[in-house]
Amino acid sequence: MIVIGIDPGKRGGIALYDGQNMKAYAMPICKDGTLDIRAVRQIINRGDGVEVYIEHAQSMPRQGIVATFTYGREFGRLLGTVEIICGNYEPVKPQVWQRPIYQGIRGKGKERSIKTCKILFPSFDLPTLTPRSKKPHDGIADAMLIAYYGYLMEMGKRNRK
Repeated sequence: MIVIGIDPGKRGGIALYDGQNMKAYAMPICKDGTLDIRAVRQIINRGDGVEVYIEHAQSMPRQGIVATFTYGREFGRLLGTVEIICGNYEPVKPQVWQRPIYQGIRGKGKERSIKTCKILFPSFDLPTLTPRSKKPHDGIADAMLIAYYGYLMEMGKRNRK
């Protein structure tokens, strides 16, 4: 079973986890700033037995109308792609996936995600935001944690059967 975790948005990420191996990618973006659907399709096209967990999109405080509309449009394109390839997906609110994953780990926001990834996946070398940046890519960290959360949920479902 492979679980795909997706943190949508231009600085988001896509992660694939099978219980042992984690693969993670920055959200593929075209030069014009739109989502690269072909690249997304290549990443998530894994056949049967794939479960997808995607962070539920919402507008952010003080975000402009154009930015909100653009984000919503790109999120819709992402959902359509996922549904066509995988058949379905599980939207999950940040508070829902973060609660069980962050237990006992201190920190705020994206730094907490990065710290949690380093604890859960110490051998995974989290890439940086840009080649010249020293800050780890928090969108990839969130995608990895969403995939891990999804894996735990799927294992729980299998154990109940």
